[in-house]
Amino acid sequence: MDQFKNLINGLSLLHRASIVAAVLMAGGAIYAVVHFRHEGDFRPLYTAMAPEDAAQVVQKLKESGVEYRLSENGGTVMVASARLADSRLTLASAGLPKSGRIGFELFDKTNFGATELVEHINYQRALEGELERSIMGMAEVAQARVHLTFPKESVFLDQQQPAKASVMVKLYPGAKLSAQNVVAVTHLIASAVEGLGPDGVAVLEAWRRAGRMTPVLILTARDRWSEKVQGFDAGADDYVAKPFHMEEVLARLRALLRRAAGHATNELAAGPVRLDARAGRVTVDGAAIKLTSHEYRLLSYLMHHAGRVVSRTEIVEHLYDQDFDRDSNTIEVFVGRLRKKLGVDIIQTVRGLGYLVGGDGAPAEAAAPAARPSR
Repeated sequence: MDQFKNLINGLSLLHRASIVAAVLMAGGAIYAVVHFRHEGDFRPLYTAMAPEDAAQVVQKLKESGVEYRLSENGGTVMVASARLADSRLTLASAGLPKSGRIGFELFDKTNFGATELVEHINYQRALEGELERSIMGMAEVAQARVHLTFPKESVFLDQQQPAKASVMVKLYPGAKLSAQNVVAVTHLIASAVEGLGPDGVAVLEAWRRAGRMTPVLILTARDRWSEKVQGFDAGADDYVAKPFHMEEVLARLRALLRRAAGHATNELAAGPVRLDARAGRVTVDGAAIKLTSHEYRLLSYLMHHAGRVVSRTEIVEHLYDQDFDRDSNTIEVFVGRLRKKLGVDIIQTVRGLGYLVGGDGAPAEAAAPAARPSR
């Protein structure tokens, strides 16, 4: 201790002040880090609450000794993530919030005295709240409001009422919802409410606005001429109303794909390989080749887009569902099998880009001499 005192006494006033300042700065930095981590752990308990509800929720949190934060002009109450679940249960047992947007935690406490009407209303409130939370999970959305109207069943057709939904979102400054996100919200709401389906015309319009050129055939029971005009104006390439024959629909789909790829007939050719899209048949120099379903679809897609490089991602999106492992080498395996079965190298690997089949009637080497075949 004496040595420490002697060391301090031996320092000049400037050195002592520097040490004190360094200690204070270190302490301040530690406090700032701890405070930042503590504040960053707060999560929304309820959002977009009415002022009276927010006041009652805050009072209940104070009584329970739960630390909280307010945001969005007091309409959003946040608590530490570790206290989120038990705080919601505590407030739900007290019947709070009474008019705010809550989710299915509304049913965490069973109320045996509730009537069927009350249960129905509570379910609607809970579903609206859960949908709002899902929509607010998008990075662009600051607030969301969802209003649902469940379908009204009746034995009389003129008294039946379809399900309806309306969604209002408030975006962060400078943010903009993409067409894909609009379609996602549409399908989210439609899949959550029984009897509610997304308007296909609205989805198609969003696709076209986003620049999607995928051929579209509308298959529907709406057969009025005005509805057909609306479908074509929205961007449809063909329109088939019920009743219909499946053979006709398949023929129309083949025609759409043929026109989209710029082909005049159902038969595609690349060197000695011929693919009959109508018969689903592949031949090489007149000899039939037996392919699996995925091999045929892969070859058909490449030949429909002959003359241009088709990326691996595009092939995956055409052949598989969204949950397909895009990092696997399945496409490379199928391409290798196709080359082996065909016996001719019409499929070339354009390294770093994808795969290429030559134009109609010409081998790949003639269409892209710079592309080197894979080994």
